[in-house]
Formats: sequence, C-alpha cells, structure tokens
Amino acid sequence: MARGNKNESDKAKKPGNTQSNSKRVSKTKKKPVAAVEKKSKAVQKKINGPAKAKLERIAKWESPENLILLEGWAREGLSIEQIAFNMGFKAKSTLYDYMKSSSAISNALKKGKEVTDYCVENALFAAAMAGNVTAQIFWLKCRQPEKWRERNELKVEADVEQSGGVIMLAPRLEEDDG
Repeated sequence: MARGNKNESDKAKKPGNTQSNSKRVSKTKKKPVAAVEKKSKAVQKKINGPAKAKLERIAKWESPENLILLEGWAREGLSIEQIAFNMGFKAKSTLYDYMKSSSAISNALKKGKEVTDYCVENALFAAAMAGNVTAQIFWLKCRQPEKWRERNELKVEADVEQSGGVIMLAPRLEEDDG
C-alpha cells in the first residue's frame, strides 16, 4: 500500500470530511446523515398515513369551486347534516372537524348562512310591519325578551300548621296591571 493511499483513507474517516460517500456526518448534530435521512423517512410515513389523507380531503373542499358550492348550500338553507351528506360524509361530525381544521370552509358556510339569515330577518320585519300578528309577537319576544317573554311563574303559599304537614301546590296566574 502506498503512503498516499493511507493518508486518503485517514481523511475519509474524519468526521468533518465530506469526501467519503459511505458515512457522511451531519455538521450540526454530529449524527450520520444516513440516520437523519432514516428518521425523516419515518416521519414522512406518519404524515403520509391517515393525517395526509385527511389534509388532502380538506384541501379538495378548500378549492374555490367547492367553497362556492358550500356557501351556496348554506345560503339555500341546508342544515349542517344535509351539507355533510352532500359532501359524501356519513356523519355531520366529520363536517364539524373540517370546519375546525379549515377556516376557509368554516367562513364559506358562515357567509352563506349570513345571507339567508339577513333575508329572513328582512322578510319577518316586512311581515310584522304589514300587520302579521304572529310575526309581530315573534319579533317582540326576540328583540325585547325582558318585556315580552311568556312568564310561567309559580308562587307557593302554604300554612303548614293548618294542613297537617301537607303542602298543596297550585299555580297562581298573574293578574294584569292594565
């Protein structure tokens, strides 16, 4: 063996040397690069599993065309359960998971519902102003509940000594002050 060859093999064994292809060493953590590559492949396998599949399914519904579709379903008044069915889900809980994971999906559904709610609110107001008594009652109960709620209060009065320990309960209707 020539003297020059020995020096080259010594250089290949040094940790910082990048000339050797067999065992390169990471400069930051002093671990062999092959070990780092194996670890990253293991992490990729975990990501490539169910989590990646879920992210891909969510990304499908985040496309502009599908967000418009979701917003339209919400605008048409479909329930969360009906929208989940239209998306191909067996349970509405899957759609709730998607909404938690994706602000785009959640915002599309909220935007669609807001439009419908605004339209219904305007129609209710118009009906109430046109003299629809049911719409007027509903409007007042919702807008001023402390003044227009239905009161079902129970007032109990008992004289325990005269009734022999038995308390009789009877509802007492409030009298109008008007």
